[in-house]
Parts: sequence; structure tokens; C-alpha cells
Amino acid sequence: EFANHAIEVSENDPGSVFKLPSMMAMLEEAHLPLTDMVTTGGKYTVFNRTMSDSHDYGTITVQGVIEHSSNIGTIKLMQRVFSQKQAKYYDYLKKFHLIEPLDFQIKPRYHTPKFPLPPKWDALQYMWSSVGYSSNSSPLHLLTFYNAIANNGYWIQPIIVKKATIGNEVIRDYRETQKKDKEPICSAETLKKIKIMLEGVVERGTGTNLKGTPYGIAGKTGTAQRRVNGQYIKGTYYVSFIGYFPAKKPKYTMLVA
Repeated sequence: EFANHAIEVSENDPGSVFKLPSMMAMLEEAHLPLTDMVTTGGKYTVFNRTMSDSHDYGTITVQGVIEHSSNIGTIKLMQRVFSQKQAKYYDYLKKFHLIEPLDFQIKPRYHTPKFPLPPKWDALQYMWSSVGYSSNSSPLHLLTFYNAIANNGYWIQPIIVKKATIGNEVIRDYRETQKKDKEPICSAETLKKIKIMLEGVVERGTGTNLKGTPYGIAGKTGTAQRRVNGQYIKGTYYVSFIGYFPAKKPKYTMLVA
């Protein structure tokens, strides 16, 4: 109870919701068409470590990798795009504000995401991080990233108090010092592709239980094995969904975990 789970850097890995910043980085770096194909196959072994998918999706499109949340598809695309320039992936995550503290008005105990610097990476780090393992972010970091997508690509620092007043007199307006990016976090082309994927997750992917609302929801599901005292607990999971709605003209961004 002493931890504010919304703003703390969690011990749990973020899981598949982290595939979206990875995909955004790949789209920005390589301009991948949504129709490009990648072979999954259920299990994939690289450097003596095996990553698996919940199902064997066979050969799927780049779009399908996000819609079906394929670990293998994500890792293979990461190898295709970043294997020779892994530090570039880190640079994108930094641009997306997923590495640095948010300076939120409520101060967490641990405010800097646990993400090692590229010189300390082993051969697997960039691949495993891309699917939401081997790193830790606060839910608020990820929510703010997804909110930037809903906000036409413009990142805005989250605040919980807009202004302080005495009577009708405004003593301090916190919106005046709220950090806002002057440029979008990605190109218009990438943003369009990302939005198509997030709507596809709900329409025909891992989030179809949210399909059919009159306003439309776009978002991404996440699942990661729970970790307690540094050890993964088999059969128990940290699950989440981050999305925004209405899908075509977003007004709200929400994370449920």
C-alpha cells in the first residue's frame, strides 16, 4: 500500500504495451510498409535464448505483428532494422520520453525508468526490451506516450493539478510550466500507421472484447510474467491495456492494469 502503482517504476516488466514504441521506432527508422511480411512460427531461439508466442501465427504482416502482439515478429523486425545500430533504438525511446523522469507533481520513490545504457547491453537487450522485457517503466510513462499518439503525435507532460487559487485569485497556473514538445514524436506517415494498428488490435486482434462500442476504442494489450524479488513467477502475469477513445477524435487516454 505504500507504493503508488500508477506513477512508480514497477518491478514488473511492462509487457507487450512496450511493443508500440518499438514499432514506432522501426517505422521511423526504416519506413516499413504495413504489408511487409515476417515469419513467426511459435518459437524463436537466438543466442541460446528462446522467445515464444501464445500462438503460432505463421507468416504475418507488420500490421499483424502489433494486432496479434507477436513477440517473435517484433524481435525479427528489430533484428532487421536495428541489429547494426542498436543505440539508435535507445535514442528513439529517449525521444519518446520513455527513459527520463516525467517530473510529475506527485513524486514517486523511483522516478527514473530502469533502462540500461547501450554500452552495457548484451546481445539480447534490444530484442528483449522491444517486446517489453528486461526493462521497467512506470505506467504513467507509457500512458503519456500513448496519449501523444492520441494527441496527433504531440507529447505533453502529465499534470494532476492545473492551478492553485485563493478565492478567485489564481496564485499559480501549473499549465504555464507544463512541458510540451514543439514537434511531434514521429512523422505523420508513422502516426497514421500506428493508429491503424491500434484500431486493428480492437477490431481483429488481442483486444476484440472491446470491439463494437458506439464511439470506438484504439489501444494495445500487454502481458508479462510477474516478477517478485527479481524472480519470474511462472503462471502469474502482469496484464494491462492502454488505449484512447473515441478512436477517430480522441478525448481520453486510459491505462488499466
